[in-house]
Amino acid sequence: MRRDSASLASVRIDRVGFDEAAQHLHAVREAVFIQGQGVPAAIERDDRDAHCQHVLARDADGRPIGTGRLDADGRIGRLAVLEAYRGRGLGRAVLAELVAIAMDARLDALYLHAQATAVDFYLEQGWVPVGDAFQEAGIEHRDMHLPLRTPRLVNDADGARAALCGVVAHARRQCSLFVPQLDADLFDAAPVQAALRRHASGVRGAECRILLCNETASAHGPTMLALVQRLTSTFQLRVAVEPTDVEEPEAWLCNDRGGSWHMPMSNRHAGDYALDAPGMARGLRQRFEAVWERSRPASGLRALGL
Repeated sequence: MRRDSASLASVRIDRVGFDEAAQHLHAVREAVFIQGQGVPAAIERDDRDAHCQHVLARDADGRPIGTGRLDADGRIGRLAVLEAYRGRGLGRAVLAELVAIAMDARLDALYLHAQATAVDFYLEQGWVPVGDAFQEAGIEHRDMHLPLRTPRLVNDADGARAALCGVVAHARRQCSLFVPQLDADLFDAAPVQAALRRHASGVRGAECRILLCNETASAHGPTMLALVQRLTSTFQLRVAVEPTDVEEPEAWLCNDRGGSWHMPMSNRHAGDYALDAPGMARGLRQRFEAVWERSRPASGLRALGL
């Protein structure tokens, strides 16, 4: 059973077997997909349910209010929340439980078909959009992937934002970022800002350490800096001082749960991204700690009146 934020304190989110919970699962999915979106029942009720692992959310009275399933091939689907319970983080909590199941099973990667209107929701959780939009059950969708044990190369703006969001969103408590400067196009993007705020406000004892090479250039990211200044208990800013550190062409982000994004050339925002590759994350974390120890506080940025 998993509990999410305070708004979900009375909600139960459980891993359930299909045979025992089919009636409850179908009740939510029928309300959301068949009645709410006009998906034909013959499409919604497929032959995969018996082969999937399911998650069921119930309210304080035991009524089913949310569902999701994970297929053996790593496909997540049938993620649904009743309309009256949306906007409270329940969808994120159900999705997080499905990802946790996949990590427990040591799956290499996950994928799903996201409705076009929900792409930003998944991007905020670290899912990378792949390919062009397509039609499924009469609704526009995008294919999205989440790399777990096998790193995935991301090399465009959406992929970079997804990688940043994913490592932050799946941190246990701490994130560590080494980057030349705070690129406004990346760090001020709405999904990234949402992931950072959620980490700061939703994780007990949350920390996000940011190590920069260029303090002056980073002053051009006002939204990110405003967030950092407002949440000083979470965000720590330092600046590299050693020439070898300042001239480092790489950049990386890692968390304390085995997630990381490593860019060999920081100015391209292209690099390997994975959420369950502890060896890669551990190596980046060790490098970060060494530079962090010989850096100085970013007093110039802290002093800006934003």
